[in-house]
Amino acid sequence: MGCCGSKGLPAEEPGAYEARRDNMLAAAEARNKENEMRGIKNPRTAQKLKQERSAPQRETYQDRKNDQMAQDWAS
Repeated sequence: MGCCGSKGLPAEEPGAYEARRDNMLAAAEARNKENEMRGIKNPRTAQKLKQERSAPQRETYQDRKNDQMAQDWAS
């Protein structure tokens, strides 16, 4: 027949869509976790470096905030 021939799609089981979606979500999370750990030999060291890198940013933000408060009070 042509492209209009009608063979219906097979009916899915009641939980098939949710199960397929859960499998895709689990696979995506595993890929993300694997990419985060790529090239890292020691996870503890990586966590420590991450915290050290983020700490100075917080301090400089807090310093700027304090300086701004002091300038506001002085004016």
